[in-house]
Amino acid sequence: MARNPFSPSSGMFPPYFSGRKREIEAFEMKLNALEDGTAQHMAIIGEWAIGKTSLLRKFEEIAAGHGLLTYYCVARFRGGEMFSNIVSGISAEIQREFGAGLLQKISKTVSLESLSLTLFGLKGELKFSSSDSAAFPFREYIVHAWNEIKDKKKGIVILIDDLDTVEDFKETMLALRAASMEVAQNARLMFVIAGAPVLFDKMYDAHAPLVRFFEPLQLSRLNNEEAKLALTQPLKETGKKIDEGLVTRLLKLCSGHPYYIQEFGYYLVEVSKGTRITEGDLELGFRRALNDVAIKIFDKRLSEISKTQQKVLSVLTPKKAISQKEIADLAGRAGVLSSTVRRNLRVLKEKGFLNQIDKGEDKGKYIAEDSLLIEYLGQIL
Repeated sequence: MARNPFSPSSGMFPPYFSGRKREIEAFEMKLNALEDGTAQHMAIIGEWAIGKTSLLRKFEEIAAGHGLLTYYCVARFRGGEMFSNIVSGISAEIQREFGAGLLQKISKTVSLESLSLTLFGLKGELKFSSSDSAAFPFREYIVHAWNEIKDKKKGIVILIDDLDTVEDFKETMLALRAASMEVAQNARLMFVIAGAPVLFDKMYDAHAPLVRFFEPLQLSRLNNEEAKLALTQPLKETGKKIDEGLVTRLLKLCSGHPYYIQEFGYYLVEVSKGTRITEGDLELGFRRALNDVAIKIFDKRLSEISKTQQKVLSVLTPKKAISQKEIADLAGRAGVLSSTVRRNLRVLKEKGFLNQIDKGEDKGKYIAEDSLLIEYLGQIL
């Protein structure tokens, strides 16, 4: 029996990396600039499970292919621990690629008193002899590390995921920016950070120039062709066939969301017993995938809005622009007071459940992108 190629878990690299041409081209342009001596940093912004981690991992792969030293981490640290975390990660990569001798030489140069590493990362406590702030030895470390590897590597790329979750966000971002600027003349270092849509607002609120320093790139859903490839290419590995009509129905439900595609693909393979995926397989796989997505995403997201706001959201037809008056009429049939609709739409927009069109003939109208969420709301209300 062929293994199931789909990976319905947040942070897992997809079996087939589809789309993201715009983002990859932007990243490669910044890599080229870094190799020429100019550091340009990036911020990848997107909703939960939209593929931020997969993209950062892809960036890591691309950067390594360009001959750069890379380190990826998830921001599970307090801001004050960030520089120690990065130093330990870069140290592990240096030891893995160049051996313990070079790492010991760098550590001695920057008075790194204790750093016990295995091939798999940090083991023990990172400790500098300097009593200065963590940012100072970090800068010293990066510069000296770069001087030792610059004949072997074209630059250093550090990728930090979920940075919007750190508690002391403002201090962390300002320290990161300051350290980056101070090493720019002496080392080729680039940061790529990622986080939820709130990351942009938090950067702007903390210090407006951060938005220019870490150039934000909004991660959108896959287009129809990209989504189709993300579903059908892994299916080929299983030897299972699927009719075009079923593919079309699935893509409509997934709305280009990479995580939904992984969920549906996984359960289709699990429930299908033959070499062809049937209508019955689709129905059963859909129920299981929807239940899984509800537990992992929808229930938590919907708990952030009121029952009334859920009713307002449920009357929208996915991908179809609709005016406030039309929404008020439909929501009224569900018992929602028309006088509250405007306020509820504002909340739904702020929380990312729907968008308001800002130009064209549909300017001012509202649109919901998530077909699966609307389907789920129809079942539970």
